[in-house]
Amino acid sequence: MRFAAAVVFFLLGSVLLFSSLETHDPGPPVREAPSSTLEETPATTSAPAVFLMAFIDTSTSDENRSHALVLRSIRDQYESKGVRVIVVQSSSDPGAGYDPVEQLNVRYDWGLTEMTILPDLDGRLAEAYSVREFPTTIVLGELGDPLAVWTGYSPPSVVGPALNRILTPAS
Repeated sequence: MRFAAAVVFFLLGSVLLFSSLETHDPGPPVREAPSSTLEETPATTSAPAVFLMAFIDTSTSDENRSHALVLRSIRDQYESKGVRVIVVQSSSDPGAGYDPVEQLNVRYDWGLTEMTILPDLDGRLAEAYSVREFPTTIVLGELGDPLAVWTGYSPPSVVGPALNRILTPAS
């Protein structure tokens, strides 16, 4: 699990770097990572307090496509609060391989133009998080620890309150 967490943090760091390059936004200045916990980190910082990773099977058009709408809604509502939504483009057929044209089509056809898409068509990232069904949504704390997991379509009425609890410091 430590290896999987290291791989995810490397990939997430790369995604953050490349997503800031894609928009030509220089991003926040480089700073030392805080040594605080999630509860001590304000949700309004420029760095994400949590990551919402959604594993969706883009080879189907059922509840995975519906879940893409949820992800857009969550991003619109929670990005300013420190939530970074990452779509993990998975496949129920891990042997399908990576097709950059398909990834570009998914970005536009599914309305994910404003989101980071991480291809995982070989299934290694899904396997690292024990994802067996699509869609699966995982909220990761800033240290990579899973804070919440939903398997199947998860409406905003379920995901939103959970994110609010995660982002609200304990009293």
